[in-house]
This record gives sequence, C-alpha cells and structure tokens, in this order.
Amino acid sequence: MNSTPDKQPEPVRPSPAGTPRLAVSADEVAELLGISRAHVWRLNSSGHIPRPVRLGRAVRWNRKNLEAWLEAGGPTREQWEFSRREKK
Repeated sequence: MNSTPDKQPEPVRPSPAGTPRLAVSADEVAELLGISRAHVWRLNSSGHIPRPVRLGRAVRWNRKNLEAWLEAGGPTREQWEFSRREKK
C-alpha cells in the first residue's frame, strides 16, 4: 500500500515583490475561504463564486474580486455580476 501523505494546500505566497498575488489558484482560493479545493470547484460549477479567468491552461481568480465578493456577503455569480454592472 502506498503511504503518501495527503496533499496539503500550499499557503498563499506573496509575489516576489512581497505583495499579495493578483490572481490565485483553486488551492489558494480554498485556503483563503477555509474550504477544500474540491468545494471551490463545486462552487465554481454551480455559479456560487466569481468567475475565474483562464491564463493559458491555468485557471485563476482575481484576488481583489474575491475579497469584494466576500465582503458583499458571497452572492451568486449572477447576482455578483449584475451588481458589478450596476456600479459602472
């Protein structure tokens, strides 16, 4: 039997300049929200977190957008995008 330990999410690391990253991975989103990576993907699939962006093969979430979404009470993606359009 293989005794490899469960993969733990890596902590959100600042950029080389010491500032927080602008775009975060699913692992980093999970850490920021205190949930599992699988739950991040379930929330994404069901439209309950802000839409990520694709950077080539990488899927990333805008950190500031996530923070603002959470401060707004975590609305559904549809509600969030509508509220963002209203502010423009």
